[in-house]
Amino acid sequence: MVVATQYTKTKTKDEILPFIDRGSGVICGSASRRIVHREGLWHPVSCLIVVYEPKGIQDKRVLKENLKLLVVKRSDNVGFYPGKWSIPSEHQQYGENSRETARRCYEEEFYTKICQDDLDDLERSVFVEFKREEGSLRPPERQLQQFYLLFESRKAEDMKYQTEEISEIKFMPLEEILDSDPSEGVPLIMPAPSSTPGYERGLRVMLTSLIDAQR
Repeated sequence: MVVATQYTKTKTKDEILPFIDRGSGVICGSASRRIVHREGLWHPVSCLIVVYEPKGIQDKRVLKENLKLLVVKRSDNVGFYPGKWSIPSEHQQYGENSRETARRCYEEEFYTKICQDDLDDLERSVFVEFKREEGSLRPPERQLQQFYLLFESRKAEDMKYQTEEISEIKFMPLEEILDSDPSEGVPLIMPAPSSTPGYERGLRVMLTSLIDAQR
């Protein structure tokens, strides 16, 4: 059950994040967020596929034919791809599992309490590198992304969100997402030219099949 409430954002540069071995995907240590990013360490990130499901829908074919996903526009205050659209995501903190991170992400970003059972584990994960802006000497952002599915009945205009890192939210039709211009920031997290080859293609395949798999 999704319940509107108030939460405080807990992310800081000094929060402790786990880092993982690229070969095995196993957590092998922890360090501050600052060090993880500075050293380019692989670290787990939970990503949310939030599907708009208005109340009262009886025929699920209507949902699949008009599928809309929640995307957020990164504010100009963030240091990583400001002004770009993405799906909601959050770094896993040390001591959390990926499901707990996904839940915390939604609760903190959208001031909304959800139950663990509201989240469907899509059992899909992907290693991805995001290059830094041109001219940066910092190593790429290296993530192991794990995906969860959540259904939301509220319209975007009825949802509150924290404005420190988000400047706008909307539910975007799946077809518009799949046809979006990478230079505008593909709403599958970051522009295609800056990420691991095949990353967007793989996510598109996942998106087009996830509803049939879940319904």
